[in-house]
Amino acid sequence: MSQSPSGPALIIRHTGQVFHLTQEPVSIGRQEGNTIVLADPQASRHHATITWQAGNFVIQDMGSANGTFVNERRIAAPQPLRDGYVLRLGNTVFDVQLPPGIGGPAETLAAYPVAPSPTADSSKRSPWLIILAILLAGIVIVGLAIIAILLFRSDGAPLPTVTIQSPTQGAEVIANQEVMLQATAAGAPDITLVEIMVDSVVVGMSASPAAEGNASLMVTQPWTFSQIGSHEISAVAYTAGGDVGDPSTITVFVLEAPGEITPTVTPSPSATASVTPTNTPFTDTPTPTTTATLTDTPTPTATPTPTATQAPPQIAFFQANPGNIISGDCTTLEWGAVTNATEVHIDQGIGGVGTPGSQSVCPATTTTYVMTATGPGGTATASVTVNVQPGQPDLTVESIVFVPSPPVQSQNNEVRITIKNIGNAAAGAFDWDWQPGTATPYSGSLPGLDAGQSQVVTVTWNPASWYGNLPTRARVDIGSVVDESDETNNELQVNTAVTPAIDVTVDLTPQAALDGFRANNGGGNNTVDIRVGNGSFFGSPPEELVIRGFISFDLTGIPASADVKSIDLRFYQVNVTGTPYAKLGNLLIKHVDYGATLDDAAYDTAELHSATLSPHTGSGEWYTITATTIADWIEADLAAGRTRFQFRLQFSSETDGDGLQDTASFESGENYFGTGNIPRMTITYSP
Repeated sequence: MSQSPSGPALIIRHTGQVFHLTQEPVSIGRQEGNTIVLADPQASRHHATITWQAGNFVIQDMGSANGTFVNERRIAAPQPLRDGYVLRLGNTVFDVQLPPGIGGPAETLAAYPVAPSPTADSSKRSPWLIILAILLAGIVIVGLAIIAILLFRSDGAPLPTVTIQSPTQGAEVIANQEVMLQATAAGAPDITLVEIMVDSVVVGMSASPAAEGNASLMVTQPWTFSQIGSHEISAVAYTAGGDVGDPSTITVFVLEAPGEITPTVTPSPSATASVTPTNTPFTDTPTPTTTATLTDTPTPTATPTPTATQAPPQIAFFQANPGNIISGDCTTLEWGAVTNATEVHIDQGIGGVGTPGSQSVCPATTTTYVMTATGPGGTATASVTVNVQPGQPDLTVESIVFVPSPPVQSQNNEVRITIKNIGNAAAGAFDWDWQPGTATPYSGSLPGLDAGQSQVVTVTWNPASWYGNLPTRARVDIGSVVDESDETNNELQVNTAVTPAIDVTVDLTPQAALDGFRANNGGGNNTVDIRVGNGSFFGSPPEELVIRGFISFDLTGIPASADVKSIDLRFYQVNVTGTPYAKLGNLLIKHVDYGATLDDAAYDTAELHSATLSPHTGSGEWYTITATTIADWIEADLAAGRTRFQFRLQFSSETDGDGLQDTASFESGENYFGTGNIPRMTITYSP
């Protein structure tokens, strides 16, 4: 058995999950990032918050669509919590547990100041004055109440009407067998409560989840009659405006369960003879006759076994889930078992159905569906109304994302704001803005969004200071120019840290597909080594072969505004063929931009910058360059919007006229020679 938490806590009733309460604010909602994240489609993204105020835990609704309920009453203002309270957010129910000393017991609703003790003079006042004052106050209160009733009744608002669908008027039901009581209220736009009563006692009710009420509301309640005889079933509806509709009343008759009745037969009595003798002297007169009087009693007939009355059909329930939809959406009709029926059908083109069951429907307008059950005992009906609202757009801010995250002080950071129309109709043009802290907002406009469409807008933000926790806010539909289905979800707040500016070091390897060599005869390769030098003669008239090497590094991860502090560029000379350094001089490194492919055009690409390298004449040696000159070249690439740093290697004198091979070969990004010493560039920069 699980133990209850010892401290302040919220406990989800259907899962037993415990959330401890401290003096830190608690946010509750469907969106990730809340303190308590609800997997409940009826909860809003930011539904409610609980804060610690003056020794109490206080819950506040954050403009949720379906409201926040404390002990099944929707709250319109912050509400202190008490031990034993029950919270409902969407379909999620929490039990509130608070230890003694916090908030007080659940039944303590308010604290009232104690009146000061009466003075000696006041204690001597006549009790008749007090009684007179009480009577006058009562008269005033009654008068005000009458005026209020007249005002409420004079607004012309329609009153709700209630129809009892099950059972039907005059129905005969069997004692101790469960029947389903069902009533539906309609006819007013703000129905908040329907009650159903048996013999003037409330046995079931249904409350609207919306504070403003619904256009229809249904209550169902299983019930068992235990007493034989007639019973009265009634139902009544209430509105958000305080009106009460006329009650609907029917009468049902509760019968004993049918049983076997043996007829009682009274035997037929035999005829009764009455004989009167005549006592006369013996004479020759005829013998006196005996007079017999017979009385015949009719033979009673057997009482036949009474035939049991057929019970009428009973519909367990008939409802729509949900009962309110937007035009273009669908809902599900649901119904329970139907007893004592041989046929069940639903109108609006649905036809005969089995029970229990369900059916998806997509009405274009508000529609009432009637279920009719027919059996030997009669007919029963139940109805449900699906309210269809016109489609509307609903603009919301889905997310605020920082790149990099967290943002960095004194550099350009991207703020990506995702705006979405979660409604089912297109939205026209609207404005948006994003504000970091109390600074001037960044703003913009969108021409509109179709239903379900999202759009990412981007802000470039260069914060002048660093922050531990900076609140930022994005809003859509500034000025409320778009008529939306929900006007409460048009902004999102996201807190972020802003880190102090620091140096960043990146270690880059070459883009292997863009390194290799090209030659003046149109040949070359980007899958073998990086080769520089010359070779034999070709063509007519003969021309000496000249080879140039190429290396490329990707700069896309470095911001365009980066201040390059240091550079370490290395490439490994695997072997030397002939005597290129003796015949051709030193290597030159030429800053070029040959693009996304290494082709023939790279051989003569115009140089952007050039420098001479100190020679390394032997095999197995590294060229290492740390000069700030290369750092300047990289900054120039970034400022020009180039995404690659590329350079060409060639000897200062590329021909010697002897037709012999004089080359230096370097390891490539493909690790062609297998040394593992591929080119590498380490850059340290300030963003």
